[in-house]
Amino acid sequence: VEDDEVSLMKDMLKEFEGTGSGAILDEALNMTKEVEVENIYEEIKNIEEVTAQKEEQEDQEQIIEQKELDSSGKYVAFTFDDGPHPKVTPRILQTLSNYNIKATFFMLGSQVEKYPDLAKQVADYGHEIGNHTYSHPNLKKLTTEEMAEEIRRTDEIITLTTGIKPTLFRPPYGIYTDEVLQYTEEHGYSTILWSVDSLDWKSRNASAIHRMIRQHTTNGSIILMHDIHAATADALPQLIQTLQAKGYQFITVSAFPSIQQQSSDVIYFGL
Repeated sequence: VEDDEVSLMKDMLKEFEGTGSGAILDEALNMTKEVEVENIYEEIKNIEEVTAQKEEQEDQEQIIEQKELDSSGKYVAFTFDDGPHPKVTPRILQTLSNYNIKATFFMLGSQVEKYPDLAKQVADYGHEIGNHTYSHPNLKKLTTEEMAEEIRRTDEIITLTTGIKPTLFRPPYGIYTDEVLQYTEEHGYSTILWSVDSLDWKSRNASAIHRMIRQHTTNGSIILMHDIHAATADALPQLIQTLQAKGYQFITVSAFPSIQQQSSDVIYFGL
């Protein structure tokens, strides 16, 4: 179509040269502008496609980099439960960003509904998001249908909100049954517990949180914290510095299968 228009314009210009008609020139110029605009739009489209391909390639490179971790290194995973929280989660995100650390956030569906923009921000920062049920019940006390609905509903909310379908599940209180494990496995989830409990939910004290994690962390530890307590955000900068000084590196939970030598105290199913 564009070639036909250019050809038509050339004919019109030739006609203009022979007659001196200003109207023909104006029409030709207008058509030239239209073609130029179309060319600009096409160029923009090409740039957007190239940018999207580049971003996808960078994402793949990050995944590859994570999968190629040195098996002789010392690794731990920070996990944060029960969020997102409007005051605490942003502080934790900022600290993790300052140290270029990626963590795993096990979110409640009810909290994601309340603070969708914050949940999206966690995903946009490149952190891993897991399913922690909708309302944090003791799954042992629920019927099969109720248990399934807690997980299914949260899966849908997280996926619609963040664009990421969670593949990790952490049962509230760490309480699970064979039925829960069967359901999560059938629906593509790895069920994740922890090996170090910060007890931030109990102490609500930054020094106590730091001490608990420092004393019990070993290579391969999955560390349980909650991004709903201010004391956890208070403790995080010093905690990171302490563990880095001990030679630990920080990864997401799903990166652990790439490490050949893991601590035997890590509790998980399905990875």
